[in-house]
Amino acid sequence: MEDFKDLGNKILESLDDLKKLIIKSETSQESEIKTHKRYEIRGNIKLDNFEQKLIVNGTEKQLTYKEWAIIREFINSPDGMRTLDELCENIYGYTLDDSAKCNIRTAISRIRQKASDIIILKTVKGVGYLLKERNKDDGTD
Repeated sequence: MEDFKDLGNKILESLDDLKKLIIKSETSQESEIKTHKRYEIRGNIKLDNFEQKLIVNGTEKQLTYKEWAIIREFINSPDGMRTLDELCENIYGYTLDDSAKCNIRTAISRIRQKASDIIILKTVKGVGYLLKERNKDDGTD
């Protein structure tokens, strides 16, 4: 009978240890969320990570989640360029699906319509896409 009590106590101790680990994990995840950067910046292009806004020289554009994720990919790339496959891989987690590529192309088209007055998302034939700030002086890059 005492063997069962010992076994029961060991199980309860293990459960207590497990609860502590879960609480510690939740606490560390909460602190990670609180320490995320508010802005991603490339030159004068600023992306608000909390409100999903694109800001260039004080002009703000509200973005959908997918549009925000795409702009974030460009801002975080070393040269401001991304291929379609890179965008699909980083946003969806895979590249082979034609519907994912179509969704990315559609989102890029929406970004161009929405923010053409402040940025240029240029198609570089055979390479991918390039994000640039629009020059306000002459309306070009």
